Amino acid sequence: MEKKIIFISQNGNETSFDITEVHSCTQLDNNWIKISSPSVASFKKTFLRIKTTEEQYYYFILNNVFIENINETISVHYYGKFSQYVYDKYIEKDLMISYRDKINELNSKIKYFESLKQLNIASNTFEKIKAFKDELYLYKALFDFSIKLVYEKEYDEK
Repeated sequence: MEKKIIFISQNGNETSFDITEVHSCTQLDNNWIKISSPSVASFKKTFLRIKTTEEQYYYFILNNVFIENINETISVHYYGKFSQYVYDKYIEKDLMISYRDKINELNSKIKYFESLKQLNIASNTFEKIKAFKDELYLYKALFDFSIKLVYEKEYDEK
């Protein structure tokens, strides 16, 4: 059954797709949950997969998400960048290596700043840890699901 999904940024900018399915995976564990109608959901961070009417799958990693699925329209309100990814079974080896290296680097930074937090040495450790964990979530999704960026837009102005 054909539906429409509308992604709405914090500034009201909209991007839409004609779709047949939408799923969410919050833990990056390949446990996809179908977002059926009627439903409402809210996530601090989520990984969405849509299947378009042209049988193409697109992936989105979004922050501060509120989803409404009523009848044939799904509204996805989010904060931050709008980034669209695709699965690539022939993804370049160098790209996968760069994802893995970035994951290792971020894990090291998180451990370092967690240690500083334990010792109460630096004042901005909470913000840095959160930023590193957000970036780690992104790179784990890229690596674990062999996806690559095809479109990105920062909606910081109306």
